[in-house]
Amino acid sequence: KITIKGLSQLLQSATIKGLQISNSICGKDYLKLRNYYFGTFEKFDNSFRVSDNWIIEMIRNCPQLKVLSVYGADFTGEPFSDIRLNYTPQLVDLDLSSCWELTDDGLIHILKKVGSNLKVLNV
Repeated sequence: KITIKGLSQLLQSATIKGLQISNSICGKDYLKLRNYYFGTFEKFDNSFRVSDNWIIEMIRNCPQLKVLSVYGADFTGEPFSDIRLNYTPQLVDLDLSSCWELTDDGLIHILKKVGSNLKVLNV
C-alpha cells in the first residue's frame, strides 16, 4: 500500500508537474501534502470521491494547475460561490464527468471562479 510517507519521499526527490492518484490514498491524508508539494502542479488527476471543500483546497493551493480531473467526485459545486482566489486560475482542462451531485448553479459558480482560460470542459 502506498503511504503518505512514501509519497512524500517521492515528491521530495523529484520535480513532478503532474500527479494521478487513485483510491490507494485516502483524500484526507492526501491533503496533508498539499502545502508542501502541490504549488507547482500543472496536472492533477484524482479518481476517488472527494468533496467540494477538498476540490476548493486543491484549487487554492495549486496556482499553476492547468488540468484538473475529479471524475466521480461527490460535490455540488455550490460552495465555489464563496471562495476567494489570490491568483488568476490557469485551468484549461476540467473534467467533472460522473459528478452526479453537481448542480446547475454549482457548475455556473465553478466556471465563474476558474473558467476564464478553460478550453475543455467534461461533464
